[in-house]
Amino acid sequence: IENVIKNIITIQNPEVFNRTYDIEIEELNSGNLKNIQSIVFPIKFYEYNLFCTVFRDTTEIKQYEKQLLQDIIDKDRFISILAHDLKIPFNSLLGLSEELSENIRQFDIEEIENLAILLNKSARSAYILLDDILTWARTQKGKIPFEPQCLSFKDICKNIFEILKPTADLKNITINYFLSDHLIVFA
Repeated sequence: IENVIKNIITIQNPEVFNRTYDIEIEELNSGNLKNIQSIVFPIKFYEYNLFCTVFRDTTEIKQYEKQLLQDIIDKDRFISILAHDLKIPFNSLLGLSEELSENIRQFDIEEIENLAILLNKSARSAYILLDDILTWARTQKGKIPFEPQCLSFKDICKNIFEILKPTADLKNITINYFLSDHLIVFA
């Protein structure tokens, strides 16, 4: 700190006065970094030019700023993932409803019934996804206790497969998955 003050304080450099300086210093004997904010201002006392320096430890504030920036990055990433995940069931809904509306007069009742079932599955998948998002939001606010449990990984994959299947069928894509019945995850 003393070196910084010596480097910036001269009466010939008035631009350094009344400006806030943020510096990072290492604490003696601990190696911890501290954020220090300082301001230097001149004081005329009789015929003397004096300098006053005020220091403030802003380490905690800087930590909060870093955490806030990380939270913003995480929120943006989450929203991006969320938008991508929501596109899947909605693309399926749009594709199936478009297929039905364009060909309803050409389809027989069995084809219409199959499309109606797929539409219902897609709508249900979108609803479940939205419900999961709302549940996640409640857990973030601490309104739902965190209670991890043993889950069947095969059942989880099967649910995801059911969400993706209508869109895959429309695009003539076959999805295969092979899992052990005994694979358990703790989540």
